[in-house]
Amino acid sequence: MRLLSLFIAGLLALILSPSNINAQNKSSTSGAGDRYFQFSNELFEDLQDDGFLRETRQGGRVVSAVLDVCYAASADTGRKDRFVVTLKPDGGKLVGKTQSQEDKVAVSVSLVRKVTAKTFAFEGTITIGTAENKISVTDKTDLGEAEFNEDAPAADAVEPQPTDFTEVSPGLVGAQVKRASFAALVKGLRDQNVKVDLDALVANCAELRSGTQTLQVSVEPQRAPALIAKLKSTPGVVAAGYVTGTYTMDNAIRLAAADWSSNGKLDREKFASAVGASAAKILSAKVDSSAWDAATGELTVKLKRPSALVPGVDLTETVEFTVLVGPEKPGAGANLIAWVGNTDIDVKDEGAGPRLEVLQPSAREADVGSGKMSSSPFSKPSKMRSAADSGEAFGISNPRFISVSTGPRTTAWTVTPCPAKSALSDCVMLNAAAFEIE
Repeated sequence: MRLLSLFIAGLLALILSPSNINAQNKSSTSGAGDRYFQFSNELFEDLQDDGFLRETRQGGRVVSAVLDVCYAASADTGRKDRFVVTLKPDGGKLVGKTQSQEDKVAVSVSLVRKVTAKTFAFEGTITIGTAENKISVTDKTDLGEAEFNEDAPAADAVEPQPTDFTEVSPGLVGAQVKRASFAALVKGLRDQNVKVDLDALVANCAELRSGTQTLQVSVEPQRAPALIAKLKSTPGVVAAGYVTGTYTMDNAIRLAAADWSSNGKLDREKFASAVGASAAKILSAKVDSSAWDAATGELTVKLKRPSALVPGVDLTETVEFTVLVGPEKPGAGANLIAWVGNTDIDVKDEGAGPRLEVLQPSAREADVGSGKMSSSPFSKPSKMRSAADSGEAFGISNPRFISVSTGPRTTAWTVTPCPAKSALSDCVMLNAAAFEIE
């Protein structure tokens, strides 16, 4: 639940402050008269597919075509394969043979192209290995090359040397690597104490077409520069740096590094204790646990409190949230940034004796304010905002007051003065009177 993440970010703010298209092994240079047809889950009945047909025409007649299809390798896997086949006119059909890019299975294509008044239709077969797939696609319109290229997915951006962490995450590293070297790169990370994104391990269609794949690695921010240097020196790596993805500046605050450091490093015990105690005070809860992730450097805090959702039933509410602490800019600096990430509320029966099993609602049901809520940081914002540090940073004079729902109960809290035109997420902070820290 995003509002709860903002709430906790505000809480911590005060207490912690004083396509290019490549044919497989073939050129796919297009001519001036080329026209395109796009296909999305239209070619195969049982397999997801993403494809396009590029036609070369002379005087309205098709003289050759290239069919590029990326498809699920099987109905029960997320792994993809791809084929690119050159088609030639043959007795009213477009025909051609090739083999798939990944599994190296034989592919043969035979299509009949039909023209109506304003649309096109394609019928025929695509045989992959021994499986023949009947094709029947209607009502297709063709595109010019400029219009076709507008729909091409953008490659994941990798920033080798960002000036700060307003647009990229300090704990998320990306490496663009040639696909032939991808498996070796992944295996080489086993001794680096990092976490890899499962989705990034499976090549998507754009990556199969480009020949490079982007691996995303979660790592403790302090160790990220060394990991990037290691990746850059790895054979097959085209680029390595920071990427956008996890924590956003919407839920971030600036800290003075000197206040939270010991012997040049973050004093984790002091930081975790302060966060847990203050969150417990504001949420009328007790700290259940706090733990640091050795790989990513994330702090996960769990608190428990009686649930007011169903009075008299004595249910227990567990509030769990994560915080990532890292430098404001690459390298050492005077400031740290604390990003508040995932926030979950879970309602359970934890009483003595027999217990009810409480089934948690889906995320959509949670939006109405009951059961389990989650606010995940794993989105990809178009741009991150700057972190808030203290009330003086805003230079404001007109305070506003709001209530933020935290699910089963609603906690009223005060927001520091914010400009009337500012977005709430830019300046959410709790009133200083709400807490004290030694």
